Amino acid sequence: MKINKYTPIKCYKTNVPLKIGDFVEDLQKRCGTLDWCDTFNEYYIKTLDFGKIKTTRYVKIKKPYSYKVDNTKVECRSNYLKPKW
Repeated sequence: MKINKYTPIKCYKTNVPLKIGDFVEDLQKRCGTLDWCDTFNEYYIKTLDFGKIKTTRYVKIKKPYSYKVDNTKVECRSNYLKPKW
């Protein structure tokens, strides 16, 4: 059963009220549908592969997209345990 109920959440950019089931993304460009968790009493983004993204800012989008993480680049970090002298 799909509930088309308006929520107290508004779009971050357009200030339009959102419904449960709308396609939304957060500010880190992760997308899915807006959903409600009865256990924790909070709104979250349900991704296409049934993940759960908790965020405070939602941006309404027209359709979901794939947001795969780029694993091709090497991540360089300084070794803070290395002795300096």
